[in-house]
Amino acid sequence: VTVFLSMQTTHWILNYKFFPYGLQVIEYISYQGQGHIQGGDSVHDPMCELFPTEVACNINIGSTTGAMDRTNFLCILGNNLFNQKYFFVLWLWWVMLLTISLLGLFYRWGRIMVPNFSR
Repeated sequence: VTVFLSMQTTHWILNYKFFPYGLQVIEYISYQGQGHIQGGDSVHDPMCELFPTEVACNINIGSTTGAMDRTNFLCILGNNLFNQKYFFVLWLWWVMLLTISLLGLFYRWGRIMVPNFSR
């Protein structure tokens, strides 16, 4: 229950994009190098969609004439590079914990319902 509530809270914090995140990343990694899926659509990196790494930055600098000089740069968000991998590993960990917990519950249920199974 705790793992599911943690996943649900993270899903809510990430604008309801955490549950499909891991499957989308696995699908993207499996098609990497091919550039497209069978339907001909291009593959977008789900890690960059949830955690963008490159954004446009407007920087205002005072010029010699006294006016503002606005320049547009491409900024790298280094923390999002970490977040992409961190949340993918977290998704894998929680899915593994849920799977092991469900298998343990079914095993326990089987031992309770079938007495010969526990001998």
